[in-house]
Amino acid sequence: MLTISSPFHFKGGVHPKYHKTLSNASAIRKLPLPAKLTVPMSMHLGAPAKPVVKVGDTVKAGQLIAEAGGFISAPIHAPAAGKVVALGETVTAPGRPCGAVVIETAPETEQEWTLMPAIPEWRSADSFELVDRIGAAGIVGMGGAGFPTRVKLSPPSDKPIDTVILNGAECEPYLTSDHRMMVECAEQIRMGAEIIRHILGAKRLRFAIEDNKPDAIEAIEKACDGIAGDVAVVRLPTLYPQGSEKQQIFAVTGREVPRGGLPMDTG
Repeated sequence: MLTISSPFHFKGGVHPKYHKTLSNASAIRKLPLPAKLTVPMSMHLGAPAKPVVKVGDTVKAGQLIAEAGGFISAPIHAPAAGKVVALGETVTAPGRPCGAVVIETAPETEQEWTLMPAIPEWRSADSFELVDRIGAAGIVGMGGAGFPTRVKLSPPSDKPIDTVILNGAECEPYLTSDHRMMVECAEQIRMGAEIIRHILGAKRLRFAIEDNKPDAIEAIEKACDGIAGDVAVVRLPTLYPQGSEKQQIFAVTGREVPRGGLPMDTG
């Protein structure tokens, strides 16, 4: 597994007080289950999801409760088993009203999960099958907009992707969730990265991680040892906004996303 230092440096950047030590050594923990969950129908960019359950229905954890409302939309699944007690409204950030499914949760001992069928041989699976599965799973980005991942993994045919970058910079003060995910879930991250590279047919795979996370770099290096092809961890200088899309693409590849353009415009 190759580890390289970032060969490019964007102009500017600042060094705020990071306060990472408040949580960067704390293991991920599971929150206790609340008695009631209000599940917004707009947890993603685009059209709100459309509920497929009614008041009185009993649902399992992971069960589909709302289908995608359009091409740029995402289905939503029950975060816990329980009973649907209301179809109402809630408010999502930044203060937008939207529909919601309210679930009265079952006791912890009755939390039965429903899972999608596995695709064990994903390396030989068709890219469209994998993209459809990602879409059906309701996976969306966590960068703020909640952009549906299915759409992001379906670039136009005239925009071939040669490089996949996994953004492990997490340059904002206080935040350490990505850091802990890399330390504790490196094997799952490796598999997800391989699936993304397979779907896009990309030659290069890069894990971009700031140098203030040596344990995350070590965990990803160990998990990715033996991956075939052009794969590397890129050690980035600790600097804000190192995790910002355009700055990170330049820091890793030296390519500049054109004004008004998207990352796929640079491959």
